[in-house]
Amino acid sequence: MNNGRLYAPAFHYSLIPLYPHTLILLSSHSVRLLLPSRSETFSISKSFHIIQNKTFKYERKFSEPNLEQPRIKQPSSRTCFMCGKQNELGLKMEWYNNPETNQVEGTVTVPEHFNGYPGIVHGGIVAAILDETAGRAVMLDGNFDNLFVTLKLEITYRNFTPTNTPLKAVGWLVSEGNRSRKVAAELRLPDGTVTAECQAIIVRPPDEIKKLWEPERSYWRVY
Repeated sequence: MNNGRLYAPAFHYSLIPLYPHTLILLSSHSVRLLLPSRSETFSISKSFHIIQNKTFKYERKFSEPNLEQPRIKQPSSRTCFMCGKQNELGLKMEWYNNPETNQVEGTVTVPEHFNGYPGIVHGGIVAAILDETAGRAVMLDGNFDNLFVTLKLEITYRNFTPTNTPLKAVGWLVSEGNRSRKVAAELRLPDGTVTAECQAIIVRPPDEIKKLWEPERSYWRVY
């Protein structure tokens, strides 16, 4: 070491800790940076300098490892107006569980023929999107057979929802009871503006609904 500059060491190699959770390996001709998931080797003449407090300075920046959890796609059915793959009149929406936010997310562009006024999505379609999105929040635990039906739905329309515009629907679980769940959802424009929101109480479906569901059950899957 001379004038704060690193030269090839006399020994064969040495391990020196570098915060955080990183080691550097000094050899007679190179410096090797050992990261938790990879390592890279550099020429001593180009790589590192030691300043007086023995802290290493390196010009290249390493990005943090991507620790984001992947979103999990929820099932769709065959005939449902909202998600049915074979319903030619439906919206064919898809939803994903987002483990980072603990919310269910879906996107949709509502065509003009579902308008209430020209250029504005009919309020009933907005309610249906929110109802489905909020109800799907019960499947955030990964149990995709954990189905409920809506007992009470309250909608607040905050802004006009435009047709032919990419929209994002987000739902979450508010609270759990023995026989019911309270859920909520909101519909957002691309800039994040909330056009409508809901709160709902959902319950287990009665036996007559379960019987109607049986022929559809085999089509209830992730496509």
